[in-house]
Amino acid sequence: MINEGLPPSDIVAALAVPFGTKSVPGSVVESGIGSYDDSIGLSVDSSEQKVIAFFRAQLPADRWHLLSQGTASGATGYQIVSQHPGSNGYEWELGITVMPETFAATPSARTSAGAPSSAGGTTPFTLRLFEVTDSQ
Repeated sequence: MINEGLPPSDIVAALAVPFGTKSVPGSVVESGIGSYDDSIGLSVDSSEQKVIAFFRAQLPADRWHLLSQGTASGATGYQIVSQHPGSNGYEWELGITVMPETFAATPSARTSAGAPSSAGGTTPFTLRLFEVTDSQ
């Protein structure tokens, strides 16, 4: 997601994800809108609520200004949009979409009585980072 010095190092340093997060192979999308607009799919073995709570706490701690959060009309998942000034003189926006938690339907995910175990699921989420330019 880093190309030609973008995003600047202070924006990269202000990005954090929950411990144990894994990237989804083939999920990087370079939108080509403006000078920088990329997204990546990620997942973590944690509940949807814990992932949302992580970003609600971590973004302000990393000096991101929360612009909006909640379920967008007609959209799936919980969305958080935040903004951070970059050392390159531009504002940067970070959009996070946290999708509903999924559970594996495998025999190992069952108790000895055959009922599903109480083990947690996996929560997929997407990060979209873009530079706000005068043309946007």
